Amino acid sequence: MAAMRIFVSHSTGDNDFARQLVKTLRNAGVDVWYNGTLLAGGDQWMRAIHREIVERPVFILVVSPEATRNRWIKDEIDLAVSLSGKDKTRIILPVEASPTRPDDIGRLSPVLLSRRLVTGNNLGEMLRNVLNELGLLSPSNENSLPAPKSKEELINLGKGLLEQNEFDEAIVFLDAALALAPHDASALSSKARALEGKGSFAEALANYRAALEVDPLITEARLNMGKIYLSQKQYEEALETFDTALKQEEEERAVKAASGKVPAAQAGKINLYIVTLWYHKGIVLRKLGRYAEAQQAYERALTIDPQLHMRNPQMRHVRL
Repeated sequence: MAAMRIFVSHSTGDNDFARQLVKTLRNAGVDVWYNGTLLAGGDQWMRAIHREIVERPVFILVVSPEATRNRWIKDEIDLAVSLSGKDKTRIILPVEASPTRPDDIGRLSPVLLSRRLVTGNNLGEMLRNVLNELGLLSPSNENSLPAPKSKEELINLGKGLLEQNEFDEAIVFLDAALALAPHDASALSSKARALEGKGSFAEALANYRAALEVDPLITEARLNMGKIYLSQKQYEEALETFDTALKQEEEERAVKAASGKVPAAQAGKINLYIVTLWYHKGIVLRKLGRYAEAQQAYERALTIDPQLHMRNPQMRHVRL
């Protein structure tokens, strides 16, 4: 019996998901073609892609918000829809890599709304559902599917991708963690960082607020919120956010010092959060025209970290 032949269409942000999907399908004995390097080329390359779509009767679309905005994917799905209109045996299977609004999917192609959207609570379940939908699920390949990851594993994977500035990929894992624990402060705060990295500031602020509702003492979340307000010229909001963070950070440090809970190894260390908060408070005060207070804020930062002006050219005019 000839192997099922499948074309997988996906966006750059879903490359990790697509690789795992392709690996699973190949382990099940499927002949899969996908653009693993995501090369975009000229007419010759596009002809090669179109030829593969024509020759493969199963078209899998990896669905995500990024995919719905991709003009190359739009071109690929249009061809697949045209072919399926002429040959009813052809299959178009949308697989949701990350939550996507139905309206956005419909704008990519209304035909997709008439197809069953494959979903899952985690990667392993998602891949299992894909195999089941294609009639490929068997004990042998089911055992090769990745085990569902714990909330902690998903958050750590998301944070690792954040450090590489892979924001869309990070959000996939952090959303998976939040599906398991919707009120996890670390996942919410990390997702906010990813959204901030993408420039989705309103969504980032909403996630930072949600994280702080769970744990009001996440200084990094308040610091990042203040920076967003500053970048958006919402200076009063930025100032209030920095002041709240400074008050909480200094109160917590005082409580620890009084109780003797500050580890000896940390006793003489510079608290970079407090330094950064005072520095950014100084920037906000300058923007508000409150120059004397700005000078005082800069001086507080330098008192804690005297080398700050060496690392930051904007601080070289400040003298204690």
